[in-house]
Amino acid sequence: MAHAISMEGDFASMAYVGAKPWHGLGQQLPIGASIDTWVRQAGFDWTIRRAKVRYATGPATEAADYGVIDDKHVLLRSDSLKPLSIVSDGYKIVQPAEVLEFFRDLTTAAGFQMETAGVLHDGKKFWALARMGETASIVGNDLVRAYLMLATSCDGSMQTLAANVAERVVCANTLGVAMDERGNRKVKVSHRSTFDADAVKRQMGVCVPNFLKFVNEAREMARRIVSPVEAERFVASMVEQPHIETARDMAGFKSIMSLFQGGGKGSQLPGVKGTAWGLVNAVTEFADHHARARSQSNRLDSAWFGAGDDMKARAHVEALKLAA
Repeated sequence: MAHAISMEGDFASMAYVGAKPWHGLGQQLPIGASIDTWVRQAGFDWTIRRAKVRYATGPATEAADYGVIDDKHVLLRSDSLKPLSIVSDGYKIVQPAEVLEFFRDLTTAAGFQMETAGVLHDGKKFWALARMGETASIVGNDLVRAYLMLATSCDGSMQTLAANVAERVVCANTLGVAMDERGNRKVKVSHRSTFDADAVKRQMGVCVPNFLKFVNEAREMARRIVSPVEAERFVASMVEQPHIETARDMAGFKSIMSLFQGGGKGSQLPGVKGTAWGLVNAVTEFADHHARARSQSNRLDSAWFGAGDDMKARAHVEALKLAA
């Protein structure tokens, strides 16, 4: 089974603290491990190199048989020399170690705790996630924890992004947290601009109020009981099928409804069962753990950076409308 987590021989480019992750790959680290240790154990100890694109103009037996495209560069790994992408000469690289360095002062001075970091698709994407220390109850024992994520790519698939993330403790599902009044969930930096870690931190502002705003919104959702028709209409919109009768035959619809109706982790908790908050969590658990994917780590890629992340964002927005 193909894994999105990068493998160099038997070494999986991922590190974590606490319980072993979904796919069983990576190195377990103690709480409080240094950023330098994370760089090594998460497989971030290489750099992205760039070289001009060359192409054969003949039999390629002589140097003269090659041409050069001056404004196109191949990005490649410094360790394995594997090619990663072809970019313009103005493309600004964010190095793997820079992603973890982003957290150095946050872990030493602000009390953040590194929890996971990894490399995807042979080095095309890499991310790190740190716990902020805030935990809140939505209803009773249904707890969520606050995290900060930084991720980037070097294949054009996404910009460098920083995001507040909330993890629901009962099932380890992750939900994006809005970071401004317009509902934007991420600070994004184009690869046409130089990544400035301090500027990103200033733009994000104080993370805790964003998290508490999310908690208050979730509590509003937990008070909103939804009817069976409202639940089906909501889930049909998640699988992008406007007709409920047609949606009922779709595998994604059936899976989300099953999670909502009692099959999901924590779905029977007060404030979750039969509520708008329960709908959000059913969609989130589907995207994180059940959506079709070639492997669990490919599903992670989608749930954090792709179609799964988009679905979770839409679920949050639509549930807020129900709770309004």
